[in-house]
This record gives sequence, C-alpha cells and structure tokens, in this order.
Amino acid sequence: MHCRISSASAANLAVALPDHPGHPGWVPTCKAGDSLSTHVLAFALEDTQRQIAKRFNALIRELTEVNEQLCHLLLKAC
Repeated sequence: MHCRISSASAANLAVALPDHPGHPGWVPTCKAGDSLSTHVLAFALEDTQRQIAKRFNALIRELTEVNEQLCHLLLKAC
C-alpha cells in the first residue's frame, strides 16, 4: 500500500495553493512477477484498514475452527 497525494482541480480551493500539502489517498498495490498492479480505491486508509482487519479476523476464526476439529480428532484417536 502506498500513499498518493492529490491536489485540487479548481483554482479557488485551498488545496490548490502552492503551500498546501494536498490530500493523501491510500492505494493498495499487488506485485505479480515483474509487474505492479495498482487498485485505486475511493475510500480512505481507515476504511482499507477496517476491511483488512475484518478479513484477517474471519481467517483467524476459520483457522481456530479447523484447529479445534483437529484437536477433537486427535483426542478420539488416542
């Protein structure tokens, strides 16, 4: 993930001033071989982090369920 800074398209906005830092936009990227694929998303870093956390938590729940099933099978085998 990298940060891209955008500026204003209208001259009357504060972000169009030369000393304005611009608005950051977080862009998820994926590397496949030698090419870099960029997925431009319209939401902010917090939304991206929330989605990643949600997927991570779902994977952890799934891993825990599989682990519990393995433990039950091992106990039955003893």
